[in-house]
Parts: sequence; structure tokens; C-alpha cells
Amino acid sequence: RFNNTEVLQRLSCVARRYHLYLVANMADLQPCPLKTDPSSSCPSDGHWQFNTNVVFNSEGLLVARYHKHNLYFEEAFDQPPQAEIATFDTPFAGTFGLIVCFDILFRDPTVTLVEQVEQTHQPFQCCIPSELLFLLLFQGVRQ
Repeated sequence: RFNNTEVLQRLSCVARRYHLYLVANMADLQPCPLKTDPSSSCPSDGHWQFNTNVVFNSEGLLVARYHKHNLYFEEAFDQPPQAEIATFDTPFAGTFGLIVCFDILFRDPTVTLVEQVEQTHQPFQCCIPSELLFLLLFQGVRQ
């Protein structure tokens, strides 16, 4: 599923060395079928670049990957052709579902994931571009 890159190898080694599950966000370059159809979402170079979560288990094995579906001003990334449902199981806390940042505001994949999968946890990565936005987002939490 993934090219054997140095980044993936290092993440795998960290997970194995410290006996932990590791979720990381990274770019993922994947080939796509070039089509002569002008409505095809495949870029002209024949590759998609996705904003991607990868998950390694405590033995360093790649156990899940998720391509972010709902992009927010991410010109460097492509939107996957369809929303994915990605999960992984752990012996210590059950099933985890994967989403990335802006996905949390949309039915697909977030609500679909909750409705279709008996997940118990959800790691959540988010890039907040300004301190003001960060403070506004969490203002209601303190009340």
C-alpha cells in the first residue's frame, strides 16, 4: 500500500523500539489510473498526493492508513475519489477510527465512521493556523 520510504521505516522503528502504537500524519504519493476522460480526477502526472494518517502497532507493523477527504486550502494535496473508513484495533483500548482535522466537520467520513464502526476512540490531528482561532475554538470548553 505504501512505498517503502525512510520516513515509514523510521516511524516503524520508533513504534517497535518503544512498544507503542504510533499515529503520524504525512504526505502519501499514490499512482492513479490515467484516463482520457477529461472529468477524471487523476492529475496529469499520474499520481495523487494525499494528506495521510499512518498507524504502526507496537511491533512496528503498518496497521492502518487514512487519506484525508475534506481538504481545507490544501493545494498541495488531492482529494481521494471517495471518503474512506479507516480503523485499527488495539489490545489496550479497543477500536480507533481515523480522521484528519477538517474532516470532523463533515458527515463523510466522520459521522459515517461513528455509525458504522464500534469505535471507542479517535486520534485527532489538527493544524490551527492562528492563536486567536485556537482560543476561540476552546473557549466553550472552559465554561
